[in-house]
Amino acid sequence: MAASPRPLTRTALGCLVACIALAGCSLPQNRFPLVDLPGKPPTAELSAAAPPQTCLVDLTVPAEDFLPDAGVVLRHGDLTITHADRRLSWHIGEDSGDLYVSPPLETPDPDGWDGDRINSTPQLSGDWVLFTTADTLWAGADQQLYGWNMRTPSTPPVLIASSVGLFDARGPLVVWTTGTAADDITITLTDLQNSTTRRLVTGAVISPVLLDDDTVVWNAGRGDGPRWLAGIELAAGGDWKPPSEIGALDAWEIAADGETFAIVSRDPDHTYSLRVWRPGWGEGVLLHSAEQWIWLDSDDVDGDFVSYSVSRPDGDGEDEYLIFNAATGVAHRYHNGWGWARFQDGALLLSVADLRGPVQTAAIDLTRFTSATC
Repeated sequence: MAASPRPLTRTALGCLVACIALAGCSLPQNRFPLVDLPGKPPTAELSAAAPPQTCLVDLTVPAEDFLPDAGVVLRHGDLTITHADRRLSWHIGEDSGDLYVSPPLETPDPDGWDGDRINSTPQLSGDWVLFTTADTLWAGADQQLYGWNMRTPSTPPVLIASSVGLFDARGPLVVWTTGTAADDITITLTDLQNSTTRRLVTGAVISPVLLDDDTVVWNAGRGDGPRWLAGIELAAGGDWKPPSEIGALDAWEIAADGETFAIVSRDPDHTYSLRVWRPGWGEGVLLHSAEQWIWLDSDDVDGDFVSYSVSRPDGDGEDEYLIFNAATGVAHRYHNGWGWARFQDGALLLSVADLRGPVQTAAIDLTRFTSATC
């Protein structure tokens, strides 16, 4: 299959799922079903041992695990954030307020879009909540990126940048991209805690991720050509060099957390492969090879866990959703169909929706993905 540009990020797909639900029904307000999130489990201690033997097991999410979300888009401890009536609102105990009230777009979508500028589900990064807005309806358009500190809820969100393509966050550090007139891309780092911004690189770069608190890694390349890994060590200011085991991959999508790397590479026969790598793992673990797209976003790695989905070869629009545990070597297939998954506070949240009802969300404790062995 000839390679083609990625049609939508899963963040954009998650927004689309929510918009379908909002267009197709009336959501009740101030009804937040209880979903216990257990807190992030510790990451397995890394070693130079060979990667674990891998296998695939089925662990379908039971229907009774899904609850109507009533506009809830983020939970963390006592914090709940809702998206309804063109606004993001926060709720902490008895206190509440608005993060962002969306002025309507000048030209609403004739197919029913309500003109809401909020175009992504908020992401949690340490004490910070990040969200984006946009001036157009189209996925892939430039976005405005905001950051809000949940520890000071009465303080309005900070506008990080008014024209952002992609971004990744780790605590108060946010790395983001913007285009230039010369058809290059600039990667910029913002430290929300210290209110500083630093331009890292401009050129044929694509998607940056924060490997750790001191390392930013990105893939680079132009058009349909090869893509390679590069990066910078922030404290020393020197180049980060990819390990030889993964440096030769045609790295189309990357995600990272600490020392766990996930890479979607394009193979010579124009199929796609997902590999997970850690120091000492040689070439890493080959999890999946497919003719169709393998979906991986920059925030799809959380400690030992890698979340991804694979488009079905028949092209019917439904995907297989899987999560890999690097500590056990087991990839769990937990959902087939439409949906959107993301890590949050020790759980994997899976949201599904259709035109007949509201968004339904299941919070799957990550410990459910630790007991199976190959």
